[in-house]
Amino acid sequence: MNMRAARLTKPSYASPASPSVPASPARVFALAARPFCAPAAEKGASQQYGAAAEAGVSRQGSQDASLHNAAPLVDMHLHLDWYGDPGAFARGLSARGAGCLGCTVEPCGYEMLTPLVAGVERVHPALGLHPWYMGEKLVLLRKLDAFCQLAQETRFIGEVGLDFGKAHRESAERQRAAFARVCEAVQPGSVMSIHSVHSASAVLDVLEASGRLADCTCIFHWFSGTSKELARAREAGCFFSVGPFMLKSRRGREYARQIPAAQLLLESDLPECPGTPGDAAAHAALLEETRHAIAELKGL
Repeated sequence: MNMRAARLTKPSYASPASPSVPASPARVFALAARPFCAPAAEKGASQQYGAAAEAGVSRQGSQDASLHNAAPLVDMHLHLDWYGDPGAFARGLSARGAGCLGCTVEPCGYEMLTPLVAGVERVHPALGLHPWYMGEKLVLLRKLDAFCQLAQETRFIGEVGLDFGKAHRESAERQRAAFARVCEAVQPGSVMSIHSVHSASAVLDVLEASGRLADCTCIFHWFSGTSKELARAREAGCFFSVGPFMLKSRRGREYARQIPAAQLLLESDLPECPGTPGDAAAHAALLEETRHAIAELKGL
């Protein structure tokens, strides 16, 4: 195909229910976490991990957005390891019927968090390498080696991605190379919580080149890209986690309104610094408030 034809050909993207995404416990967890879809039979689906069951969950969710009040409260971008007592906070969420994807910013955070929340229902630690915490060359290589090794034992990934904002623009090429290696290490069927400040197109390019756009559940956390980038990610079957910070801006509220219910998840992006005291009851209430705020925006 010549270059002109290639530019004019619209790419073919997977839908949220695409059979190209392998069924896995991580995929089932993400689908069941959608706050504006009918609650899935998560236990039965997780026992089967079948593509047919997974597709059924997605079809049901897209048809029954009005049943959001019965859906679970799951924070799909929570820095769980930054609480003073991550285990107690996780158990508190679980006891209230809530859950979370416990994102980390470095592999050492994932290794610390994993034993603290082992066996806690609806709580999953996620392996991360945040663009702010990559470090210089030798430090980054060590972190990448650790990430690639640990990625073979989990399908919960986050926070990873790129940040081409002013404060981090100088490291853009180092970030891009590291994120490409991260994506190569991630297993098909994984759930990925993704940072994409001023870099959504670059993130999508890396995800597509590595195959992760087609075979993983890619979640854009606090999406702040352009309308064109939002459309590309949406058509690619990506998910979007929306929280109070995103809803503070006019653009964030408009994007939350535009994102289809079947591709929308909740997040808090809390806490903001390590060692923060945790209040699981207050956090569950915050998730409920966020869900209602989004429901009002979307007229649900």
